[in-house]
Amino acid sequence: MVKKTKKIVNNNFSNLFNKLDNFLDQDCAIKSLADTLDSINSKEIFDIYRYVFLNRDDNVSSEDLLSEGNWFDFLELIKDSLMNPESNLDSFKVKFQLLTSICAVDHCGLGYINNHLEIFDGLMLSFDLDTEDFSFARRELLSHYIEEQEFYYKKDAGNDVEINSLFLLDFSDLKSINSIKKNLDNKIVRAYLKYVSEIISAEELASEIIEEIKIRLDKIKQEIVDKMLGIKIPRFDLYPISLYSEEELEDLFIKRKDNFRCFIESGFFDRVLSGYDEHNYFYDFLKSKLTIKKLTDELLLEAVSVEENSVFIEGYSDLSDDDKMGYIFKLFEKYNPKSLQYYDRQILKNVYKGKIFEFIKKTYKYYLNKFISGEKLEYEEYLGLIISDSKEEKFVLFKDDYFSKPYINLSEDQVSELKSELEPLLELISDKFYVTNNDNSLSDFLDPDCGVQGLGYCFRLNFYNLFYKLFDIIEWYPRKINFVQNVDDEKGLLVLLDKYSFLRVVEDNPEFDCKLILKFGKNTGWASNNKSKVLALINNVLGDKVLVIFDGDNSCKELSLAETYLSYNRKSHFYGIQKKIMVG
Repeated sequence: MVKKTKKIVNNNFSNLFNKLDNFLDQDCAIKSLADTLDSINSKEIFDIYRYVFLNRDDNVSSEDLLSEGNWFDFLELIKDSLMNPESNLDSFKVKFQLLTSICAVDHCGLGYINNHLEIFDGLMLSFDLDTEDFSFARRELLSHYIEEQEFYYKKDAGNDVEINSLFLLDFSDLKSINSIKKNLDNKIVRAYLKYVSEIISAEELASEIIEEIKIRLDKIKQEIVDKMLGIKIPRFDLYPISLYSEEELEDLFIKRKDNFRCFIESGFFDRVLSGYDEHNYFYDFLKSKLTIKKLTDELLLEAVSVEENSVFIEGYSDLSDDDKMGYIFKLFEKYNPKSLQYYDRQILKNVYKGKIFEFIKKTYKYYLNKFISGEKLEYEEYLGLIISDSKEEKFVLFKDDYFSKPYINLSEDQVSELKSELEPLLELISDKFYVTNNDNSLSDFLDPDCGVQGLGYCFRLNFYNLFYKLFDIIEWYPRKINFVQNVDDEKGLLVLLDKYSFLRVVEDNPEFDCKLILKFGKNTGWASNNKSKVLALINNVLGDKVLVIFDGDNSCKELSLAETYLSYNRKSHFYGIQKKIMVG
């Protein structure tokens, strides 16, 4: 945020404290605070549980119960001690201490009073600059992770965001009987005890609190000025947001992309904009910034990529669904291998919804046409999708998420449509599927009668082949699978011999047309020096459907062809397809 100087902070605070001074001098301040204090019902609670039974034994006899000496009037103790301004405070402290030593604070009536006092734990009194009135909030702060720092704000009693208020004091000294006992020298604590024992009224208690605030004003101002100068992160739980300039707020909430997304994801903006909006400084700020004219394209894309985002962005949120799709389409950059641009795939779900099937179908056509033409597929193209509007198509890349794969469920009609449009293209390359599989073992027993379909399951080709999920969906399978494997050492060869030993068994099976290319890599001189033995071993274990290429033999045309087609079989597409489950 913009660096603050003492002069800037003091200037900002002058208006605030003028408002506060004027408010504190008005009768409405006393009434507002008194009404809130009365609503807590402390006086009623103390009156109900004023009589304390002193006998702490578990077994209470009727004699003890009926003895007046075993009963103590807690309120009377307060009245007797605090009624007279000249009363000895030290004597009151001793009596209070004696009472709490005889009766545990969780004992019967005192326990109920103690439970009531918990309402003051973390209770903060502030001056709300939007309403120009007192406000109460709790110190249970919500926080957002921002650049390794925490951003603080508070909520009012109605769960609305409250960040434009000046913290004045808290009531932590009243949070329990023990806390009251320790803080009897505190004027507000004594005034509270006078109030609950009806020595003074709620208005008089409020006046005492306001007088304490007035006494502390200079100290409050100086503390806040000093803290704001040295603060590294915004503390809107303590300092009003209206002290910050529009430039500072825009830097924190809008311009920093990570922050902007965080505030949307957490619902922070929603809570502000759905709350009380009249004379709300931050509400007005957000409304002025969350517009299509003020947000950069990058920030708009961040906003529309947040799951279940309901933040209203003027000029975008009020568009029709078709217009939203058209607007976002213009912002997408086409795939460029020299300058990769990825987008959050949640945009697809939020903006394009029912268009995904059409995009998937066009994307498969894109891959297949490249395959047919013999073009290599770049690794990042697995993360691409053909996005279109009425006039244009773009191949657009989306961010990968290993833990969350989006799926589209296809109806029977959609499956039929895929089959009719894609099968003719697949037939053109039915014998050109090359696969490298680095799993050391088969996932299941390979039944020699199950054909290429079963082979795919055993080799988990749905993970390593761009098209294999498609094969399953449309019930079409290639006529031939060409496996390509590198041999790095003796152990690696042994693993592959085990893995592909089925080739010898199925070489005459009409359900199978498989071939294995074994390429011995660098540091396999032991194989090159023993070619005849290696070939004999391979032939004996695997049969004749094996092409062996030793290190240094780079003249094999099929290997060069395979390297192109292998580019389509590194992994499956980021967007999965599956058949819709029919119920009933």
